[in-house]
Amino acid sequence: LHALRSACAKPLIGLVGGIGSGKSTVAECFAKLGCGVIDADAINRELLTDRSVQSEIIAACGEAVVDTAGKLDTARLAEHVFENAPQLRRLTDLLHPRILRRMVDLAKRLDADEKIAAVVLDVPLLAEVGMHGICDAVVFVHVDLPQRIRRLEASRGWDAAAISKREKFQFPLDMKRKMSDHTVDNSQSLQACAQQIGRVFTDILTTVRHRKEGERMA
Repeated sequence: LHALRSACAKPLIGLVGGIGSGKSTVAECFAKLGCGVIDADAINRELLTDRSVQSEIIAACGEAVVDTAGKLDTARLAEHVFENAPQLRRLTDLLHPRILRRMVDLAKRLDADEKIAAVVLDVPLLAEVGMHGICDAVVFVHVDLPQRIRRLEASRGWDAAAISKREKFQFPLDMKRKMSDHTVDNSQSLQACAQQIGRVFTDILTTVRHRKEGERMA
């Protein structure tokens, strides 16, 4: 994590919230304000297309995660690891170092881009891996559970049980809210969400600027 912080002198903004709260939508709103976005899920999906990574996953998790042709089946992989905590840890240990290296590389490129004002970390387990600790600000994305269930049923076919199965490996939402500096309500329209993010972003930039001025004067 130190390598990621060192790679980017620009403000780092972390996003937390429940599954289905729309953190990626919030990240897109930040992007429209001039932020670069590091999407850990996108990096993960790319890694899962790498044949050497696929081979390591199959070796670690066994035949339960392959299809009839013997190839990695990502749907079976997800179902398997969320039923098996030790296997989830093995998968995490295999993927997370690779994901972090790619995040560091991307952070360096975004930091060198003069058009980028800040960098947003869209990372599903941001708090759980301690990444919130390197952020200049953490934003909690709020949507109540019934609405999150409706969204995930429509987009991924997940029911309440599937969501609960995944969230048991995450920090409680109350804990994530308490560790956050700002809250965005993403239960209404995209326009309403974007307006909140505009205010939050202005506040973050002002706070970071004042802190850096104080550090220079100290």
